[in-house]
Amino acid sequence: MTIETELEAQILRYYHVEKWRCGTIARQLHVHRGTGVQRVLAQAGLPRIGPVLRPSQIDAYLPFIHETLKKFPSLTASACMRWFMSGATAAVITTSDTWFRFIVRAR
Repeated sequence: MTIETELEAQILRYYHVEKWRCGTIARQLHVHRGTGVQRVLAQAGLPRIGPVLRPSQIDAYLPFIHETLKKFPSLTASACMRWFMSGATAAVITTSDTWFRFIVRAR
């Protein structure tokens, strides 16, 4: 089954101008997401738009956390998190212990 040129143009416009996701376009135009929308986007040769990367709440504090971890290299992630969250940042930042483990491993 071929897709008409008009439909291809609509798919490309919705994806690149309106920033709609493939599933949204497929529902609105009544075509299959995989065989219709994704194929048209792949054939167009344009880069896929990924998820919007937003800054994390903790990004502003990362230099301070890394500096502290350099001073205390044996500090565990859970201890670092308890210490960090007990300060003034507790009301501002909501994060998980897993994220702190990631920070500790990244250094």
